[in-house]
Amino acid sequence: MDILNEIDPDKYMAVNEFLAFLGVYEDEERISAYKKGLARTGIKGGVVVEAGAGLGKLSEIILEIVEPRVLYLVETNEYCVDFLHKKFSGVPEVRIIEGFVEEFEPEEKYADLLVHDFFGPLLYDESLGALDNLSFQPQRVFPDGGYLWAQAVPWKDMREEVMELEMFKKVFDGILVQDLFPLWDQFQPQLKVAEWQFSKGLKMLDTDVEGFNGEVLVFGLEIRDRGEKLLIANAKSNWGFVFTPITGRKFQLKYRYRLGYTEVTFSWVK
Repeated sequence: MDILNEIDPDKYMAVNEFLAFLGVYEDEERISAYKKGLARTGIKGGVVVEAGAGLGKLSEIILEIVEPRVLYLVETNEYCVDFLHKKFSGVPEVRIIEGFVEEFEPEEKYADLLVHDFFGPLLYDESLGALDNLSFQPQRVFPDGGYLWAQAVPWKDMREEVMELEMFKKVFDGILVQDLFPLWDQFQPQLKVAEWQFSKGLKMLDTDVEGFNGEVLVFGLEIRDRGEKLLIANAKSNWGFVFTPITGRKFQLKYRYRLGYTEVTFSWVK
């Protein structure tokens, strides 16, 4: 979904973010996995914070499964905040907070559970940095971890009918593109590039692809909770895969979190 006409830049950002939430709720596998994972936590009642509540789909699941005494829905998007006020107007345990979760602190000064969906297709490229900068310490975060995997894939397996390999390399060298090859869905995690764990933060790992068979590097996200796989990216998921041509032996991937978003840099260094 793309906005095609020129509008005010601030409104463009707000509406574009709103459109992203619509895509999330079309990802039924994602919603189902979160519902099952929340049930496995065994947490009931207490003070719960949902970071980035969006349109409240996950909020409904939290109310159903966790039955919190208080549920804080923290959200920055003005359209989502307005929607949440209407959606939960008759639910006394819900408190709606407009703002960034790293600038929020519950009245109780603690939270029994923080629930989020801050992962990006490159693991740390959306809002996970916010959870490393909280002003309060949740007793439990769900999900509490994730991996970024990479796989080298032969060009022929992309089933690309328009571009040739040399064009792909020339145009996209050093560029990470999500969903570039929508027909491809044979992800087999090969190289663990990064891992994130709540309270420990982000850890960058090996990026050496020498000896790997393929001309295309594919990145895929795996979400984990308490050491167990919760969900892994696929072509039908809202995260999808990220593609770039292999033009070196080793690459450098860096993240810089700013309030509300993350800058990503990528380059081949050898």
